[in-house]
Amino acid sequence: MSTVFVIGCALGLRHAFDPDHLVAVTSMLGDGRRVRGALGVGLCWGAGHAATLGGVGSVILAAGWSFPQAWQNAVEAMVGVTIVLLGLTALRNHFRDPVGVRGRRALVVGAIHGIAGTGPLVILLALTFPTLGQRYAALMASALGTMCGMVLVTCCLALPFVWSRSLGSRWYARLQLGVGAAGVAYGIGFTFRALGMF
Repeated sequence: MSTVFVIGCALGLRHAFDPDHLVAVTSMLGDGRRVRGALGVGLCWGAGHAATLGGVGSVILAAGWSFPQAWQNAVEAMVGVTIVLLGLTALRNHFRDPVGVRGRRALVVGAIHGIAGTGPLVILLALTFPTLGQRYAALMASALGTMCGMVLVTCCLALPFVWSRSLGSRWYARLQLGVGAAGVAYGIGFTFRALGMF
């Protein structure tokens, strides 16, 4: 069972570094004042992701249900739209709200990403582990690994914001603009791809 846990954690850590996660989290780090605030964002993001990944994944495993492709595409498109909205918010420089508000936003975004990532992960676990118990253990370990990975990723991604703010408002504004534009562009492409438009 320890092997199952290690593999599950490794899958979760790897999942935390998916490009859509990195873009979404970066768009939520516009406060740029301290890494401690980013830690809260990472915890909320990871908690939201782990909750839906573990919850939805458990239901799918228990029911022996295969994730419909149409559902998967729709949820992926929702992730893309969310990234676009985060990018637009970054462009408006609207991330000067209290950490509690950013935390709730991160929780919701993490939950949406968790739902989107459940189907492929459950299929992978079903192909990797022979028993239902092992699949459940790996699923929970993966949720935990993703949460830990997102905390680490978020704190690392916060460093450029903190550094640019220390250099002056001009550098911070440029970084904020770049992050917002990248988020919008990536989110649009992600949405179109999920809908099979290219």
